[in-house]
Amino acid sequence: MKSPPYTPSSTKGLTLIELLVALAISSIVIALVLPLLLSNQRLVKVDQSRTAVFQNLRSAMEMVGTDVRIAGERLEQRGGPNIMPIEIVKGENGDPDELILRRNLLDYTLPVCDTLNADNAEHNINVRQVGNNPPWNNYPECQGHPGEVPHELEIWREYRDNQGGDVRIYIYDPIIKIGEFFIYDHDDSSDIQVHRKAGKWKNSYGNDVGNSGASEKLPKLYVLEERRYRLNTENNILELVINGNDEEVKNIAGEIFDFRVQAVMIDGSTVDEISTTSHWRNLKAIKVTLESKSSVQDETVQRTISSRFFPRNVMSEM
Repeated sequence: MKSPPYTPSSTKGLTLIELLVALAISSIVIALVLPLLLSNQRLVKVDQSRTAVFQNLRSAMEMVGTDVRIAGERLEQRGGPNIMPIEIVKGENGDPDELILRRNLLDYTLPVCDTLNADNAEHNINVRQVGNNPPWNNYPECQGHPGEVPHELEIWREYRDNQGGDVRIYIYDPIIKIGEFFIYDHDDSSDIQVHRKAGKWKNSYGNDVGNSGASEKLPKLYVLEERRYRLNTENNILELVINGNDEEVKNIAGEIFDFRVQAVMIDGSTVDEISTTSHWRNLKAIKVTLESKSSVQDETVQRTISSRFFPRNVMSEM
């Protein structure tokens, strides 16, 4: 078969009019499709932001919840804790709340058989007294014999050695209901004292003990873990302060704009602040509310979640 003969019209391209028509149609199609693509892209970014905000809130909430559940561990003594395992500090004038959670890391506490005065640099703390030393000889926990090392002190020494030599300790006076942290770094040769590493006492301890012989009135030393959750409103970061150490604050979650805590009591009522042992005995749950915000393409993504956590006293027979 022969090929068709060549003619100039067989290689003819698009005319200018046809090209303009094609460009016009393409422009219309792009004008219709582009907003849809951009809208879908925006929706994807907003959805990703919502997911990130939610995950941020859930991670922070899980950490708080874990600490609430173990608060009060080893603090339940003589029908109730001397130190409040859970405290809620209500924010003033609409400020965020603070949540303080405590537990004891050792089964043994040490009595303070001594008088410690505020603004004093006393470093040796007697945990036993040998001989007739009123009023401490009226307290069985303070009575000792020369050369005898209290079993509790032996446990503390072993724990301190395992922690590398320095341990952050809490002293608490149940009469005035005040305490503070200090560094316990070694023991002296008398075997009845622990040593404070440095600094002065913020408060006075042991001055109101008297001669009743009621050991629950003695100030005591605890290997305490205290975890304080607070919201830094300057940078919207939920912070964690461990054992009162403000020099090593941990950042838990960013873009947090509110932190609210309530105590749910066994009678169903809610309390905005808890600070007494009666609250602890009647506490059913802790309700925590976190609010987070994030901006994506001029749109604010806001999420608020609330959770209830049940502290260990719910399972105890207090």
